Amino acid sequence: MKALLFLFAVLCSATAIAQTPSTFYGIIRENFFSKYYDELVMDSLEVLDSSSIKLGFIDPVSGELTAISQNSLSPVINLTGAAIDPYNNLYHYIGFNVFKSVDMTTGELRYSTPIVNQNGSTNFQNFRFNNSDTSLYGLVIKSNYDSADNFISSEMYLSTINVQTGEIRQISQSSIGMGFALAGSAIDPYQKVFYYSTGTYFMGIDMYTGDIYSMAKITIPKGGIIFDNFTYNCVDNTIYGLIRNNYFSKYYDELVQDSMEVLDSTSIHFGKIDPATGIVTTISPYSIAQGGYSLNSGSTIDPNSLTYYYNNGRELVGISLVSGLIESRNPIYGINQKYFELMRIQSDCIEATEALRGNPVLSVETNEDSYQTIMFPNPTNDVLKIQSTKNITSVNVLSSNGTRITSVVPNAPTAEINVVNLADGVYFIQYNVNNDTFVRKIVKQRSK
Repeated sequence: MKALLFLFAVLCSATAIAQTPSTFYGIIRENFFSKYYDELVMDSLEVLDSSSIKLGFIDPVSGELTAISQNSLSPVINLTGAAIDPYNNLYHYIGFNVFKSVDMTTGELRYSTPIVNQNGSTNFQNFRFNNSDTSLYGLVIKSNYDSADNFISSEMYLSTINVQTGEIRQISQSSIGMGFALAGSAIDPYQKVFYYSTGTYFMGIDMYTGDIYSMAKITIPKGGIIFDNFTYNCVDNTIYGLIRNNYFSKYYDELVQDSMEVLDSTSIHFGKIDPATGIVTTISPYSIAQGGYSLNSGSTIDPNSLTYYYNNGRELVGISLVSGLIESRNPIYGINQKYFELMRIQSDCIEATEALRGNPVLSVETNEDSYQTIMFPNPTNDVLKIQSTKNITSVNVLSSNGTRITSVVPNAPTAEINVVNLADGVYFIQYNVNNDTFVRKIVKQRSK
C-alpha cells in the first residue's frame, strides 16, 4: 500500500515536468592503442597511444551511443565531476585542470579555461549544478606541506566556479574536512545543501555559508559496507544510491607468513539515505547485481520514469525507485567499443528554480538597533563608514544571496569598509554591536 501511495505522489509531481527532455548526456571516450613485441615476456603487448573525448548521449533503451562533438575536446578527463546547465545548454567537465563547457547542441567548446584559485590549488571536484541559483558548487582541496615534520595535511572548502574565467570563489571560511570518498555528490536545491561522503560520514554543507550543515555516521543494515553512486531526486526529495557488500575469504600467504584476505564476490542493493541520521534503507528485496560498477560514469535519475540509472562498465542499468528492482539492462555499444562516462540527465531537478530555505545569515533578527548605529554614504562608491555608540566587534559584507565577501574586526565605535572593487548592486552589512547582531542593506553605485 505504501508503495502505491508513493507511486501516486511522485507521478503527480512528475506530471509538471513530463515535457522536459530526458536525454542522457556524457563523455564518449575512445582509446587508441599500438602493439609492440616485448622481448621480456616474449609476446605482443598493447600500449595506450591517445584518447578521444567527445560529448554524446546514450539511448537508455538500446544502449546505443551517439557522438555530438565532431572533434576530440581534450586528451583527458578528470573523473570526479560533471554537470549540466539546462538554461545555457552547457555540459561541464574538467580536463587536466582546465574547465570545459561544451555546447550540448553542437558539441563544440563554448569555454575552455584553466582553473584559477587564489590559494594556489587548481582542483575543483565532485561538482554539481544547482538549479535554484544556477551556479556550480564543488569541493576544493588544498594540501599543506610542513618541511620540518615532513608532514602533508589537507584542507577542503565548498566553492563555486566562474565557467567563463575558471576563477574559484571559496564559500567556506574554514576547512570542512580533509577529503572525500569517490561515492558521488548531491545537491538539495530546495534547502541549498551540498552532500558528499567521507566513506564513514555523510556530510551536508550549507551552500549559503559553506559551513557544515549536517554530519551523520553512515549506518547500513544487513552487513552493507558502502553507500555510493548516490544522487538527489527532486520528485520526492530523497537521496538514492547503491549499497555494496564485499565478501572475503582468508588464506595463508607463505611469502609474508601471515593470513591474508581476498575478495570473493560483491553484492549490490538499491537504497536511500536519510542525510540527517545517516541511516541507509534498503529498497531492493534481494541483491540486484554482483561485481562492481563504474563510479566515473556517475548516476542519474529520470524523474519522468522514476528510474535510477548507473553504468557497470558494460551495461546501462535502470532500477525502479519504488521496487528497487532492475527494470532495464542494456549493453552499451558504439563504434569500436567506446566508453560512456560522467553521465548526467537533462531533466535533473529542472523544476527546482527557487530555494525554500532562506539564507540563515540574512535571517538574523533585524531588531531595532538601540545603539544608534549609522552607515554612510548609502549608496556608496568607495568607502562605507559605520558609527555607533558602542564598540563594533565585527562587520561582514554579504552578497545579495548571503555569501560572505569580506570582513573586518574593528573593536571600536567606528569602522570603514572599502567597497571600491565590488560590482555595482545590492549588498548586506551584518554587524555586531555589544553582542547584538544586525543586518542592513546598502547599494554600491559608481560615481556619475
